[in-house]
Amino acid sequence: ATWTAAKAGMALVEVKTTSAEPLSTQWRVEVVAGPPTTVAAHSAVEQVGVAGAAASDAPQVRVADAFGNPSAGVSVLWSVVEGDGSLASERTVTDETGVATAGTWTFGTAGPQGMEATAAGLSALRFSATLQVLPSPKKRR
Repeated sequence: ATWTAAKAGMALVEVKTTSAEPLSTQWRVEVVAGPPTTVAAHSAVEQVGVAGAAASDAPQVRVADAFGNPSAGVSVLWSVVEGDGSLASERTVTDETGVATAGTWTFGTAGPQGMEATAAGLSALRFSATLQVLPSPKKRR
C-alpha cells in the first residue's frame, strides 16, 4: 500500500485489517515538503520608480512543492536582465516559509528595468519597473 500526504507537518497514520480478528496500529510520522515545483511572486512584479533610486518593494519569491508546501533552503538566483540597475544580492536562500528576498534593487539611469529570479531549475520569474521622469527644479532668477 502507498500513502501520499499533501500537507507537510506531523500526521497520524492508522492501519486496520479487515480479517476475522481485526488488528490496528498507529504511527506518528513527519511529512516533509517534496521537491520544489513552483516559483511564485511574493511581492509586486511591476513597479514604478525613479532612476537611480531603490525599488520601494524588494522583490520576493515563494518556492513550493506540488502541494503548495514551502520549500526551505532553496537557492534563488537574481539577475538584472534589462536596464543598467543593480542588485544587493545575486543569490539568496528561501526561509522556512519558502520565501527569498532579493534585497535592494537599485534602478538604472533610464528606460525599462527588469530582473529575474530562478530557483532549482524552474522557470524564471520576471520583475519589471517603469521609471518616472521627475521635472527639473526651476531655476531662480
